[in-house]
Amino acid sequence: MNALDGIAKYVATNEVKSRDIPTRMLASLNDYTLDESILRRFKPETRSEIEAAIARMRQLFVKKAGVNISRIFSRDERDCVASHDPIARDQALWSIVDSVSDNLNIVIRSFETARTHHAELSALLALRKLAHHNIDRASSFLQSVAGDQTRTDMAEWAALALQEIHYEDGNNQFVLGDAVAKRSWAHNPNHRFDVTMPLHFECIAVTRIGGATVRTVISPQWFSQIFGNAMALVRADTFQDQIILEKQVEGLHADGSMHYEHFPFTGETRNLGGNLHLHNYWSEIRRPFYLSGTAEVVDEKHPVLVDVPMTFFRMAITSAPAVYRLNDMPVPESVRGIFFGFGHVEPRVLMARGGKIGVGDFQISSSNNPATGEPANTSYYGTFYGKITDTNESGQLVSNARDVHCDLKGRLDYMGDGSMAPDPVRPNDWN
Repeated sequence: MNALDGIAKYVATNEVKSRDIPTRMLASLNDYTLDESILRRFKPETRSEIEAAIARMRQLFVKKAGVNISRIFSRDERDCVASHDPIARDQALWSIVDSVSDNLNIVIRSFETARTHHAELSALLALRKLAHHNIDRASSFLQSVAGDQTRTDMAEWAALALQEIHYEDGNNQFVLGDAVAKRSWAHNPNHRFDVTMPLHFECIAVTRIGGATVRTVISPQWFSQIFGNAMALVRADTFQDQIILEKQVEGLHADGSMHYEHFPFTGETRNLGGNLHLHNYWSEIRRPFYLSGTAEVVDEKHPVLVDVPMTFFRMAITSAPAVYRLNDMPVPESVRGIFFGFGHVEPRVLMARGGKIGVGDFQISSSNNPATGEPANTSYYGTFYGKITDTNESGQLVSNARDVHCDLKGRLDYMGDGSMAPDPVRPNDWN
């Protein structure tokens, strides 16, 4: 199969000018289907959740009747180049990107004035969304970053962005399967997973409040603050049908301890040719739902509902170049993809804080609110990106350097040592 043809089946191009592959993948959700043979792998309660999610996904970009409010914090370019508040800066940047106007030069300026690695990376990811406005300008800038080997990790991210915006040009249809790293890589065979890849998400949350629909842009750095830092956990021997997402949430526990959540995914993987693989995955999870509206806050009037069946959608294209192999099995170097889920935000919290919710304020939910039986008040979706990035003392990339806090099935192992220690704050709530 020609790699470009394989991608095109899942990537909508009509009315989507951006060359960012995940942006196009989102636009294709109105035609999303899941093979019945895959759906049958899940428990009946999960199948119902998946079917509800698919129905909602197909309606994401249908214009809503009634009052529609876009929660935009700032589109002032001065904020995304000069603000000293990292979240405010990032929100301004992605609100500008969300306008889909020709703001390419502003995004480049945001990169050039960035003071942290996270701010630089966020600008490079944002640039993918707008590169179509001036391919030559975007390419020239990315080539300059990719050529700066004094900052190897950022150079690799720039090389990956170049692949993204040029994959459909001429004879470059296989470029997405090429390795972006020029350095060698290492793997620790004693670790539980073969890949521990950090992921970077940007999100749109759509919340119903009365008769109004509130749409909120959530930038990568704000996403990390609300939802936690995420990484993909992969084993080479189950690469074709399983993956686990681990979230590390800071600031939720009053005692300062870290909070971890896990999402085991399963589904199907299709080889697209050219070292590219498309994963069509859903999670099967049971999670707590806190009636207080804030994760892990429980009192007599606001108990917790435990073991609520939920799901979460993930579709991704991974690049597994031939140089990354374990026992002749592919190991991904990079990934780009999309996600969808249901959630709940207390309207009083959303309105009182002007939409600027914090850690614990957003809860992942089943399709119907488990407390009221009414439809979940929030749907959230977006795009994500990842790349092997950790190194050892020799400067080699290490595919599985990070500590993990679950077993091979995605069950919480808080200490990561096989003791299966529970969450220290709410030990009976989390699996």
